[in-house]
Amino acid sequence: KSVSPTTLVVGQAGSYTLKVTNQGTAATTAIATVSDAIPAGLAIGSPLPAGCTATGQSLNCTIASGLATGASTSFVIPVTANASLLGQSVTNNASVTGGGDPGCPTGTATASLIDRCKASVPAPISAPQMTIVKTASANWAVGVPASYTLEVTNTGSADSFGTITVTDVIPGSLTLGALPAGCTAVGHQVSCTSSAVLAKGARISFVIPVTSTSASAPSVSNTATVQGGGDPVCPSAAATNCSSTVVTPVAAPKLQIAETANGPWTIGMSGAAYAITVTNVGPATTTGVVTVNATLPTGLAPGWSGTTTLDGWSCTANGQDIACTATPNLANGGTSTFTFPVNVLAAAVPTVTTPSAVGSR
Repeated sequence: KSVSPTTLVVGQAGSYTLKVTNQGTAATTAIATVSDAIPAGLAIGSPLPAGCTATGQSLNCTIASGLATGASTSFVIPVTANASLLGQSVTNNASVTGGGDPGCPTGTATASLIDRCKASVPAPISAPQMTIVKTASANWAVGVPASYTLEVTNTGSADSFGTITVTDVIPGSLTLGALPAGCTAVGHQVSCTSSAVLAKGARISFVIPVTSTSASAPSVSNTATVQGGGDPVCPSAAATNCSSTVVTPVAAPKLQIAETANGPWTIGMSGAAYAITVTNVGPATTTGVVTVNATLPTGLAPGWSGTTTLDGWSCTANGQDIACTATPNLANGGTSTFTFPVNVLAAAVPTVTTPSAVGSR
C-alpha cells in the first residue's frame, strides 16, 4: 500500500494505491477481497475503480480468481483530506483475504492476519496558510499622496493552490488612486487577486495608492482580509492570519487668520486698507486653494471692482462681500499676507468692524 503524495494536502486530491501480488506457486482459485478502512477526515473520491465499493469509510475491492503466479493487480483510491486533520498524521490499514490463500483466509479480521496479508501507510496532513500584513507608508498628511501595502505570505506547510483574494474596504475619508495590476474597485471596496503558486515562505504584495482628505485627520483605521490559495481556515474571523489592521496618523494643516486696519481713517481718504495674514499652525503643509472671505460693514466699500490681484491673492468684490484665493503651500509656521483697499464713507463714523474667515479645500 502506498499514498500519493506522501504528504496529503487539505483540499487537494490524493490517493492510496492498493497493490496485490500473487507470490505463491499457483494461480488464485477464488475471489480475493481487499478491505481498507479509510481514516475519518479523508473524503473518498469518485469514481472508484472497477470492483470497488464503499460504505461510509469502509472500502472493499474484489479480485477475480485466476490471478497468475507473480501477477499483480492494483486499485487507486482517490481521497481528499479535510481541515479537521490539519497538522495530524493518519495511518491507513488495508488487508487482503481469500483467493484460495490458506494464510489469508476469507473473513479473517485484519488484526489476526499474518503480515504479508496486510499493509499500512502513514501520511502527514499539511495545508497552505495565507497570512496578510497591511502596512502604511510614512508621514501621512491631508492632500499628500500615500499608500497601503497588502502583503500575503504562505506561512503554511504546503504550496498554495487556487486563487488568492485580498479584500480591502478603503475608508471614505481617503481618495483612491490608480490601482495596480490584479486589483479592481467597486466604490471603495478594493479586491486584488492572484493565481500565483506560493511555495512555503513565498509572498505577494499589492500597493494601493490613496490620498487623505481633511476628514481622515487625526488618524484613519483600515482592515484588509485574505482568503483562498488553499487555506482551509480563512476568512474565519477567529484566525488572526486572515486579516490585518493598521491605524495611521494623518497630519493636517490648521489655518489662523489675523486682520489689521491702517486706521484711524477719515471720510473720503485714500490709502485706507486692511491687511490679512494667514498662518498655518498645523503640522502639515497646506495643499490646494486657500480662501479668505470678508464682509465689509455699511460705511466701507471695496477699493476696486470685479477681480484683481493683491500680493499674489486673487480677490473678487461683490457688493460688500470680498473673496480672496491663493495657493500659498504654507508649511508649519508659514504665513501669507495681503492688503486690500477700502473706500471710507460717511456711514463708517464712528467705528467699523469687518469680520473675516479663512479655509482651504
